[in-house]
Amino acid sequence: MNLLPSARNCVNIPGVAIKRQYERKGFEMENFLLILTKPDNIPIAFMIPLVGFFVWLAIAQGLRHDKLIKKGKKDDVYDEMIR
Repeated sequence: MNLLPSARNCVNIPGVAIKRQYERKGFEMENFLLILTKPDNIPIAFMIPLVGFFVWLAIAQGLRHDKLIKKGKKDDVYDEMIR
């Protein structure tokens, strides 16, 4: 019994299978847009950029507050938050 992978068995690796289908069929932007613009998916499409924006905002504010704390201005953090 040969346990080494043969060329035939390597085709079943998901990355290879996806790559071969991509090369064979090509990425069709029309299908992607059809799926994205279906009524069930529109709220999700709007939420993805919003989540990214609010994650960026939280990280930026957290870093700003950390700088204030390092400068010894811990009391100014609250003032910064309510502005």
